Amino acid sequence: MRDIQTSIASYYRCSTGFVDAERLATPVRACVAFIQVVNDVLRNDFSQQALYRSLFELPHDPRVEILQAFQYVRNVGQHLIHPVAPDAAHAVGGIGLGYRTYARWQEIPLNVHARLHSGTQALKVYYDTHLLGKEVTTTFLAAARVFWEICPDSVDRRPNGEWTAFPLRHQPGVDLRLHPEEPEDRYAALQWMARRKPGGDSRVICGCLQESTGDVVFGLTFSGHCAFTPFFETPGQVRADAALGFPYFIGNVVTNTHWVDHLCDVGGEFPPALCSTDPVEQWVGAPISDPSVGDEWTTFETPDYWRSLFALEGADHPGWFATRRERRLNAWFPII
Repeated sequence: MRDIQTSIASYYRCSTGFVDAERLATPVRACVAFIQVVNDVLRNDFSQQALYRSLFELPHDPRVEILQAFQYVRNVGQHLIHPVAPDAAHAVGGIGLGYRTYARWQEIPLNVHARLHSGTQALKVYYDTHLLGKEVTTTFLAAARVFWEICPDSVDRRPNGEWTAFPLRHQPGVDLRLHPEEPEDRYAALQWMARRKPGGDSRVICGCLQESTGDVVFGLTFSGHCAFTPFFETPGQVRADAALGFPYFIGNVVTNTHWVDHLCDVGGEFPPALCSTDPVEQWVGAPISDPSVGDEWTTFETPDYWRSLFALEGADHPGWFATRRERRLNAWFPII
C-alpha cells in the first residue's frame, strides 16, 4: 500500500501547473501498476485470500469493481495507450490560488480493445462505469479506500497515525477529496473529520473567542517544528481530540518561534512559516485535556486578527468547507 499511497501523491504533485498528457503518463502508469500489485498480493498471499477472492465472485461486492476497472487499464497500457488527458475546462488557478490540471480518463480506442483477451475485454464495463470521464485523482483515492476497507492493516502510516503521503495538499477553491478515507458527501466528511485526530503533530492554543454560536478555541497546528495554518475548534472538539491522544498545549508562541521566509520540502517550497528552534514539547507545559474558556483572551496577535481568520470558516463564506477541511487536516500547501 505504501507504493500506492506515494504514487498518488506523486501524480498529484505532477499535476501542478498546466500539464500535458505526457507528463502525467508515468505517474499514472506507476499508480495503476501498484494497484494491480496489491490486488495480486491480496489474491495470493493474503492470510484471508479466500475471503478476498469471494468478493469478486457473482454476485460480487460492488466495491471491487473499481479494482477491475484498473486491471483493464493496466492491460490497455501494455499496448502503449495512455487513456488520461488534461481537462482544460477544469484547470484551476488565478492570482493567489496557484494552478493545477485536473485530468480525466478517456475513451479506449476500439482497435485497442479488440486486441485484448476476452477476459480483459469483459472488464471494460467497469472502466466505463468507474473511470471513464472521471477526474483521475479521485479514482485513485477510491481504489486506495477499497483496499483500506478490506484490509485496514495494509495502510502505511506515519508515526502520528496518519496515512503516509496524505492528506493531499489543499487547492484553494476546490472541494475534491484530499484523503482516501474522506467521504464524498460534505456533511459526512465533516463528521469524519470530527471523529478522527486532526492533522499535524500537535497544536498550541493561543486563546479563546466568544462568538454568538459559543466559545471558540484557536491557535496553531505544528508539524514538527513548524506551523503553517491556524485552527479553530469548540471546547468540546478539543476535549474529543485529546481523548483520542492528540496533544494540545498552551505555550508562548511569541518568544519561542520565528518567521522563516522559505522552507524547502519534498513537495515544493513553503512560503513564510512560524518555526520553533526547539521541539514544541520543550517550551510548552503538559498536554491539556480541557481548554480554558470564558472571557476572550489571546497570547499571540489580537482577537480581531483571529476573528478575521475564523470568519473564513463561517457558513456565509463561499469557501468555508474547503477552509475547514484544510485546517482540520492540516492540508495547506501553496501550489507554485
